Amino acid sequence: MWRGLKRARAVGVSQGKTIGHPAQAGGVLVVARDGSIPWAHMSRDAGDIPSNNEVSAAARAAGA
Repeated sequence: MWRGLKRARAVGVSQGKTIGHPAQAGGVLVVARDGSIPWAHMSRDAGDIPSNNEVSAAARAAGA
């Protein structure tokens, strides 16, 4: 939690009203044209976000 708060504070984001289950973490998927998922990142906490470069590289590798 602290990691997420620290990152949010650094970029000027504040917490709004919680919608859904507060323990549910986010993630990022790269979905190929055939519907397969060649790359996935499941967040461990609110501050666990892959970099744009990492996601872009995964998308390029998947041919997206």
